[in-house]
Amino acid sequence: MVNSQWRALRSKVGALLPIVSLAISSFGAVFGVLRYFDILEVIPSGLVALAMLLLWATLLLLSVKHASEDRYTSARDILKRLNYPPGVIGIQKVMFATNRRMTDTVEGTSLDLEKITHHFQTWLYYGRAWVTIPAVHRIGTVERPRRIWKSLWLLKEAEEPAKHFTLAELSRLKESDFFEEISQASAKSALVFVHGFNVSFSDALFRAAQIGYDTNFRGEVIAFCWPSRASVELYDADRERALASHYALLDLLNDLRRKASIENIFLVAHSLGSQIVVGALSAINSRLGEGALGVEELVLGAPDVDRDVFVSSGDFIKSAARGITIYASSADKALIVSRLKAGGVPRVGDVPPDGPLLIQGVDVIDVTALGEDMFALNHGVFISDRSVLDDLGRIITSRTRPPHDRTTTLRQVPPHWRELAGRTAPDYWVYPR
Repeated sequence: MVNSQWRALRSKVGALLPIVSLAISSFGAVFGVLRYFDILEVIPSGLVALAMLLLWATLLLLSVKHASEDRYTSARDILKRLNYPPGVIGIQKVMFATNRRMTDTVEGTSLDLEKITHHFQTWLYYGRAWVTIPAVHRIGTVERPRRIWKSLWLLKEAEEPAKHFTLAELSRLKESDFFEEISQASAKSALVFVHGFNVSFSDALFRAAQIGYDTNFRGEVIAFCWPSRASVELYDADRERALASHYALLDLLNDLRRKASIENIFLVAHSLGSQIVVGALSAINSRLGEGALGVEELVLGAPDVDRDVFVSSGDFIKSAARGITIYASSADKALIVSRLKAGGVPRVGDVPPDGPLLIQGVDVIDVTALGEDMFALNHGVFISDRSVLDDLGRIITSRTRPPHDRTTTLRQVPPHWRELAGRTAPDYWVYPR
């Protein structure tokens, strides 16, 4: 924290030095003119000193405002650069860290998506994306071009800012600039999104932008983009890359605290991304010590994690996060694929006939009734229902527990748990059909 504060102070002083020099020079020049014309003999010296001090202070304040406005690109700057495209209702900044290999890229410059591969590497690249939000946006949806049949051809819609989420700007940043920019934010909070199976780099940015925008998150939105192959047929390849990515995520979470002075981390993961999160949080005690990250809330959407692995890591996970919520579903497409690969054995995010996996201190919410694909792009059933997004927003803003106190539509299971001896809470919660 001290290092980040020192870097921030050093950068501000560096930005002010030219203006301070100008102020001192102006002071000397005006003072010399006054002496040359013997004006100092007429005006009391105290008044002259006061006037010079006011001039110097004004220049200094202007320099501070200038430095703070120009230090980082703002959303307004991006929209100006785009000439305020019609049909765009807003723009969301997404910082990103990725262990995808990049080719022919330079830190501090714009980035082409074609330079970002699906190959795994052990270190992280950092950057910033600006994502435009279309006026037709519905909460919970990432509007992207669809493939449509035209005559006998399957064509893809043209991307339009008025209809779709688009990348207005994509830049690669130096590691030091990445964490310094985050440290300059007024809200010392970060929402870190870890995407799931079958997700491209750009789709991960769009989903992170949508979650940040729809939940009206006031802190920094950060996407951890691991090298998914973005193909349903390559589930096994994605699983291997997910298993190898947890140390990279752990380094990111640790550096957000250590280098960017982030105080509250809200960690949201889906599908195989939950496997990365569980691996990272399980490794905390061995590398950083208990409670080192201070994750405020951990939210796992349809986590594709082996049940035995999750149970054995439960104590580590609970010590790393103050609150834990699992959205489970028996209809999630990614989980269905995973269950088949595992020989029909349910995963943590699954809801078999005898109910979901229950762990003391973890809130489990069955969202099967809301649809069949959690956090999927262009899906009109689950994602068009804003219930889960509303609940997620309440978790972030109020951190209210138990869940039925923040979202009253949730049904408690068993319904008469208060009548049972020794019970202090329901087993889990269900969205009604």
